[in-house]
This record gives sequence, C-alpha cells and structure tokens, in this order.
Amino acid sequence: MTLVDVFRARKRIAPHVRPTPLLRSPWLSDLAGASVSLKLESLQRSSSFKARGAFNAVMARLERPGGAPPQLVTASAGNHGRALAAAAETFRLPLIVFTPADAPKTKLEAIRRHGAELRADGRDYDDAERRAKAFATDAGAAFISPYNDADVIAGAATVALEIFEEAPGTDALVVPIGGGG
Repeated sequence: MTLVDVFRARKRIAPHVRPTPLLRSPWLSDLAGASVSLKLESLQRSSSFKARGAFNAVMARLERPGGAPPQLVTASAGNHGRALAAAAETFRLPLIVFTPADAPKTKLEAIRRHGAELRADGRDYDDAERRAKAFATDAGAAFISPYNDADVIAGAATVALEIFEEAPGTDALVVPIGGGG
C-alpha cells in the first residue's frame, strides 16, 4: 500500500463516509502536558472508523474487472461487520458475517439491520475467522479481512489524511488497536 492508495481511497469513499471533527481534549491535554486532540470517528454512520475501510474494500472490488463478487464474507467481533454490512447494503451486495457467539448483541443487531446474513456461532474471534475463510474458499466468495486487507487498510488510513490536513503541526498519532485488528 502507498500514499497514492490512501488518496484513491479517500476519493472513492467520499460520498459515503463523512469527514469527522478533530477536537482538542482539555483533560487529556492537561494529563499529557501537550495539546491532545481526538478524532471523533464515532460520528460515522457505523459509529466507528471501520466504515472507511469497509466502503473502500467494497467499492474497490466493484471497480475491478468482472465487477462485484458473487458473495462477500467477513469475520468480525462487531464494528467491521457492521460497517461492511452498511457498505454491502448500499451497493446491494450479499454479505455473510461470521462472529463469535458472545459478540455484543447491539453490534449483532446492527449487522442484521443492514441486511447481512449473520452466523454468530464461533467460539471466539479466531474460530469465527476460520469459519469465514473456509466458507469463502468453499463458496468462491470474497473474504474481506478486518485487519489484513489492503483496501481496508487504505480506507482506514484516510483518518490520518484528515488529521494532517486539519492539524499539519501534529507531532505524533496515538492509535488504539482493538480486538480483531
């Protein structure tokens, strides 16, 4: 992946993903002894930055020769599945999301609301991912990883473009990484 891929991703997802505010956090700034700002990705349609990567991955696949894959498949503990379900719904593509059985109900309900088929029976995330990859291989479907897909990563990286454009003097980015990725 290159910076060019990130700029392409931003152009591609612009109609579907909103730029989010970068707001100074007084209490974190006081705690750190430096100016600390937060990028409010919770304001995305899917309530997380995962919308950026999900929309980019789906749209990039639509642009490839042959067009849309016959079936999209992913594994998720929640946010990626929800975001990919929103993207699949937008482009009327079938999606199956494999999750752990104990994934948060609110996230599972959001995945269902977007029309994705939900298979919430994995023992844990790793088991759900194994099941999703096996299904994709057997069905000839396109597996979209929440953490190991160049298009997902390029879409997520558009957050950094917005940060550096809004705050060009940024010295450091602190990026928390959760469950699946």
